[in-house]
Amino acid sequence: MIDAKIQQEGRELLFEELAKLDATIQANALVGLKRGLQMAVSIVQRDFLSGPRPTKLDAVTGRLRNSITSIVEIDGNQVIGTLGSEAPYAAFHEYGFHGVEQVRGFERRLSRLATTRGGFVGREQTHVAGRSAGTVLVRPHQRRVDYNGRPFIAPGLEKAMPLIMAEIQKEL
Repeated sequence: MIDAKIQQEGRELLFEELAKLDATIQANALVGLKRGLQMAVSIVQRDFLSGPRPTKLDAVTGRLRNSITSIVEIDGNQVIGTLGSEAPYAAFHEYGFHGVEQVRGFERRLSRLATTRGGFVGREQTHVAGRSAGTVLVRPHQRRVDYNGRPFIAPGLEKAMPLIMAEIQKEL
């Protein structure tokens, strides 16, 4: 058993030093977590958003890959790190979707693809559903969607967890 006696004179000084130590630990943990989550962002972008379809999402425009961000903040006596995406469709790909979605009405353009000699390239689309070249109004409708999703943040974070913990321990 450990016995400790704190004299009245040094008591306040001890509590001040402990508070400073706690703030130092939090600041160091924040630095380590920030560096670890930056590594996690790189892993998500490299290993889970780049590669052949259909197992990985692969980049079409790069918007999803570039939207992966990490935020680290101190909340009271906790250091909280968040890894996520700002792209509006990220949750659709991360978690999947099974249900009915509403499709807005839109205008579909129908065209003929002419060559310089007056012939046509590819399939001639002058008559689609009894309409000639121009535009067709597609009415709003519902569509059934069964998409299992291709998660990229959760597996990337799981793969990066040893690196994140190592960075935090390095700072402490």
